[in-house]
Amino acid sequence: MEKNENAVFTQKWMEKAVRACLGKEEGKLTVSDLEQIKYLRAGESFDNDFFIEVSREVPPEPFADTDGGDEWIFALRDDDIKRFLDDGDTDFSQLYVSYTFEHEENMDARSPKAVKAWEQYRESICGERYYESFEDEDEWEKWYQNTAENTYRDISYFKGVRVLRIQGLKIPDYTVFAGMDRLAVLELAETVFQDKKGYEKLYDLKQLSCWLD
Repeated sequence: MEKNENAVFTQKWMEKAVRACLGKEEGKLTVSDLEQIKYLRAGESFDNDFFIEVSREVPPEPFADTDGGDEWIFALRDDDIKRFLDDGDTDFSQLYVSYTFEHEENMDARSPKAVKAWEQYRESICGERYYESFEDEDEWEKWYQNTAENTYRDISYFKGVRVLRIQGLKIPDYTVFAGMDRLAVLELAETVFQDKKGYEKLYDLKQLSCWLD
């Protein structure tokens, strides 16, 4: 994508959050505009609605969302990422880091320092949630599938992201991360890939968290 190329969102609720974050209520959004976004969390919540969270601020490193569970204590880092990806038993359609995987646990992810860093960073985040109800169940299912499929397409615009967190989506392959040259932290929660094409991008990560509810 060229930097001056327009970023045309399929999901207007996602665009609304991005515009609020960038302070650009009107006018065209370009790929260059979206490179200002350093943090992105998007997908389907456990309540079947969809969400997006974005920030222009650089996330704390090593990254830890202390509002969550153990996913950042058990996140893979550095050489452990390579070991996990090189494992012959790794299923690239559904990556999942087991708590029994032999790697160093990051107990600092729940330290007072990590809690303070996350609380301060959280103030920089802009977000939106999206849900529609239908009397006809088939119409709801159509809306749901359409929203889920298009959400991952809009994620591909965020080329400057450093921390990317995806939840509850089905994605064709790992090429959705192509061009995200600054991507350092990736979280995949309840996320399924239909093909392993482009998975090599994960070798460049500093942190990788993959989990199932």
